[in-house]
Amino acid sequence: MNADTYRQFLLDAIPSARPASGGRFIQCRCFECGDSKDPTHAHMYIAIPQGDDDVSWAYCHKCKMHAVM
Repeated sequence: MNADTYRQFLLDAIPSARPASGGRFIQCRCFECGDSKDPTHAHMYIAIPQGDDDVSWAYCHKCKMHAVM
């Protein structure tokens, strides 16, 4: 799956997800901590692989949850 297809898949699959950092990341609410009561706050970033050897990973800046996708 190329980067554009993967990015669009995440945007379609995750409620309130939006592109961040020029499309290199998807920003969304954390699956673990739920972020905050404000639905517009999102602390989780999911990296979009930019090359064939890159991996997608997720990191929440609030609860520090991290994962390799």
